[in-house]
Amino acid sequence: MNGLIVTKLRANALITTLAMNMVLQGGLLAITGGTTITNLPDSYKWVSQGQIGGFPVLPFVLIIAFVIFHLIWTRTSFGRALFAVGGNYRGAYIAGISVDKVKIWAYVVSGLLSGFAGWLLSGYMGAVTSSFGTTYEMQVIAAAVIGGVSLTGGKGSMLGVLAGTLLLTVIQVGLAILGIQSTLITLAGGLMIFAAVLIDALRNLYNNRS
Repeated sequence: MNGLIVTKLRANALITTLAMNMVLQGGLLAITGGTTITNLPDSYKWVSQGQIGGFPVLPFVLIIAFVIFHLIWTRTSFGRALFAVGGNYRGAYIAGISVDKVKIWAYVVSGLLSGFAGWLLSGYMGAVTSSFGTTYEMQVIAAAVIGGVSLTGGKGSMLGVLAGTLLLTVIQVGLAILGIQSTLITLAGGLMIFAAVLIDALRNLYNNRS
């Protein structure tokens, strides 16, 4: 739906995404009544909490997802089209790429991955709350930008995204282990996001000048 609204109605992508986010959060509140859903079946939680040969399953899920999307990003026409549309959609259109189709599929894949991540998170926590995922938007952006993804589009790699995600996670978990107050950890996260935006802006400025 987001993809159709943005491509066919020419609506602002950011505002459309934020509006849909609020709609879905409101829908979750309406369905759950603000209560926590517990007593999830073991089959639902197995991927998030289960083990294979004594090793947790979740890291294997990360590795498989990483390999799949690394191949899509680097070895398929869809991956190349994503870079082209993100970098210069007018140039991509002139080159014969169906810009609207690529954008719609980008939203579809993003939505599917978000739902998949929500399933893994709820399975790991063993419950579903009405506030799940409400603090992750900026962390996701920060991890991607720290990993080399440009906010203006057309640049980035799966290795960079993985490195940015691990770095952001290690810093936040490390602060918690050191006994830093949760409020200060939130402050540190905000500063990292701000630094990521500045890094992206300076990188784009340098590339434009060179």
